[in-house]
Amino acid sequence: TVERLQKISLTYRTSLFEYQDRVHTSPVVITHPMTGELALRYHEPWGPEKTKMHPTYVSSVGYDPASNQKDEDADFVTETLQQRLYSKEFCYWHRWVKDEFVIVDNISQLHARSKLGMGGRHMRRIHFC
Repeated sequence: TVERLQKISLTYRTSLFEYQDRVHTSPVVITHPMTGELALRYHEPWGPEKTKMHPTYVSSVGYDPASNQKDEDADFVTETLQQRLYSKEFCYWHRWVKDEFVIVDNISQLHARSKLGMGGRHMRRIHFC
């Protein structure tokens, strides 16, 4: 499985506003620049049925949507990672407490957030070099 994932690169498309698309391509498996360990680079597909904001569409590099064929590489990545993304075995869920902070490695962590409550949130981001 890891060997196949290492051979796949995915393209992510999302709209920045209603008039401009952002396109990003990345290998699914990268080498962490500091530790040398393997790390995943993946964004779960988020179509309009999952978000009101900016849907994210995922396809494998070289896939032609006009071909009307299945995107086997993108499907393989999603099927391989989907259950693991939300498994308690691999996923850390954090319930925030006032005045608390969490430090994570932004390269080796796949991360997301849950739906915001009515109180909103305040975040500050600090980069360590």
